[in-house]
Amino acid sequence: MSNANHKLNTLEKEQCMTFKDVYESSPFWKLLGIEMDQVNSEFVRIKLSMTSSFLNVNRSVHGGIIASMLDTIMGVTLLHQNYDAKV
Repeated sequence: MSNANHKLNTLEKEQCMTFKDVYESSPFWKLLGIEMDQVNSEFVRIKLSMTSSFLNVNRSVHGGIIASMLDTIMGVTLLHQNYDAKV
């Protein structure tokens, strides 16, 4: 690996870790226990450990939890890819 490629790779890792730290400091993420499981220059994966408090009266995952995870990963993905929405 060339020195330039090594510097770029190191910079990408630092940016990914900063991105991860910013999101994981979110009070909402902390409330639900969301973690950024994997992040690199092209990929982001979040995870949530299930608890009984996330279940509805039918003992299945509450729709609010599913909606929160979908909203969260959509936002993270768009920001991670530097998506610039025009309204």
